[in-house]
Amino acid sequence: MSETESAASLPRGPWLCILTGASRGFGAAFAAVLSAEILGPGSLLLLSARSLGPLRLLAHRLLAQRHGGPPREPGGQGCVGGEPLEERGPQDEKGPQEEKGSLLVSCPGGCLRFLCVAANLECPEGLQAVEATLRTQDPGQYRRLLVLNNAGSLGDVSRRVRDVTTAEWAPLCRHLQLNVAAPLLLAGAALRWFQGPEESEGTGDTNTWTGDEGPSGRVAMVVNVSSLCALTPYPSWAPYCSSRAARDMLHVVLATEEPHVRVLNYAPGPMDTDMQAEACVRTGDAGLRGRLEKSRAGGALVDPRDSAHALLRLLRADSFRSGAHVDYYDVPGPRRGGDGAETAAHRGRDGGTPQGQ
Repeated sequence: MSETESAASLPRGPWLCILTGASRGFGAAFAAVLSAEILGPGSLLLLSARSLGPLRLLAHRLLAQRHGGPPREPGGQGCVGGEPLEERGPQDEKGPQEEKGSLLVSCPGGCLRFLCVAANLECPEGLQAVEATLRTQDPGQYRRLLVLNNAGSLGDVSRRVRDVTTAEWAPLCRHLQLNVAAPLLLAGAALRWFQGPEESEGTGDTNTWTGDEGPSGRVAMVVNVSSLCALTPYPSWAPYCSSRAARDMLHVVLATEEPHVRVLNYAPGPMDTDMQAEACVRTGDAGLRGRLEKSRAGGALVDPRDSAHALLRLLRADSFRSGAHVDYYDVPGPRRGGDGAETAAHRGRDGGTPQGQ
């Protein structure tokens, strides 16, 4: 679907979109969907990941594709229409730093900008880096805020609860910081930045994403990339399932506290990602590991690009209750695979496949 067609059913910008875990998997796929189909002049994509290099490559590739140019070659200088892409950010004698700082990438004329931030969201310094970068922007320039809480980790899926000891305290804390604390803190920081005092108090009326905008003419949305594991227990996956359930609930609470903000828990399906491959190797429960391996070998996993388009259709339809948990298989529209038997297995009725980014 073209940008013109999308604009008829999604609110006009400029937008500011914050995507964590954006360098690969579902985060990179959804960044591509936003860039190609939704974001218009004046919009900005704030992309966060642990390293700056992959984000820089992604920004160059998406800008080139948006303008019909060839993808940027690694180590080369991207261009659009024969003009070099513009970059502003931390520099040293070797060029842009790869592991820290932030970098602004834009095409001539600044029709769409990418603000890339290297941040480890397991620690407060990473969140502070994202918030500081966000505050370099003037919220008055944007009419729409979209936060995609996507970053997360699988954690230790090799042990049952009875086998976990205090030796696992530090990695458990890091897992919960990334999967639960970071989304909570980022959503709060983004809403404080975007909303004036009169908006942050709320009116008790729920604005829709595509409908009435309210007196400010500005609308915010927070999307949590959730999982079937938020609803279904899987043996040896206690930390991951627990953190996903807590993450869903914090977004439900956000929807209750902020009736003027649209909030969604979106489960993207069992995707073909690095996390899913890691789960096939590290899962301690033999039965679950076998199901994961069977799904992967049988081609039953979801392409992250398909799931990203499904999320876009869901946002465009804007028919969900704020705070709801909506699954990839519940979103109407085209998809590769996903027949009735596969959907039943995914939901656990036939011993299904848990999800991960």
